[in-house]
Amino acid sequence: MLADVLATLRGEPVAALDLNPGQTSLSDMARTSPAGTARGLLAGTAPTVPGQRGRGRLDLIAHDSVPDGGPALADHEYARVLEILASRYPLYADGPRRVRGGRVLSAADQLVLVAPASSDAARAVAMTMEWLDGHGYGELCTGAITVINGVSKRSMSHVEQAELVVPGGPLPRHRPGALG
Repeated sequence: MLADVLATLRGEPVAALDLNPGQTSLSDMARTSPAGTARGLLAGTAPTVPGQRGRGRLDLIAHDSVPDGGPALADHEYARVLEILASRYPLYADGPRRVRGGRVLSAADQLVLVAPASSDAARAVAMTMEWLDGHGYGELCTGAITVINGVSKRSMSHVEQAELVVPGGPLPRHRPGALG
């Protein structure tokens, strides 16, 4: 959703890299066809999105099926996919499973952390910030944008707790469901 919003608001093509196979993949959840695959990018195939050419589009780059169940991409292949995306798109987003592994962080120049408006929000944000700082990504941590998703009157106390652990202090307030 974040990549789609950025594509629309900025009026630029944005790529969302989703290497998570199965029912939790973006293409399965969004019920959409990917514009390409990671191995397709490595082979020189350009993403194709019928009927959605031009500025403000979102190109979903999906995982490739791996028959033996092994990793879809080796580290050097993954690094090359990130290079290709950076050369073709002003913005690209990668999913949380990649960030957890740390492979994408060395290529990132901006980090957007999304946490649910729940009792776990403060702990999740704090643990993520601690991990980033402890693994040499303190600069990304300091400049990170934090989004608390699903805010309601009932969850506001959880949001306030999460604000206490976000570098830079309180988060900008927006109405639930509003963008700004």
